[in-house]
Amino acid sequence: MRESELTRQDMERANMSDPIEVYKPGARCKLAIDDEEFHGVITAVGIFYGDVVKYRCAWWASRVRYEAWLHAVEVEVVDESEERRFAGFARKVEAAIKEVAGKP
Repeated sequence: MRESELTRQDMERANMSDPIEVYKPGARCKLAIDDEEFHGVITAVGIFYGDVVKYRCAWWASRVRYEAWLHAVEVEVVDESEERRFAGFARKVEAAIKEVAGKP
């Protein structure tokens, strides 16, 4: 593990919310789109309301480059050495987001 990576225990000590596990951008992946399979790369990670994780992926098909936001279940990372990373938010930030969204 690199020094810059946080462990689950580090996040708990920093009073952060429950961590979400995500793959980092740059991971090679297999994509399931409209009953077809493509190979691509994760270009961005999005964490949406309700702890929904989506990946912005890019792939080539017939000399055309495509990019789309895909749900985590549509993306399979093919590099076995690629590990998931933890992401989380300070509880104060999480409370402020819920307040703005009008959620308890």
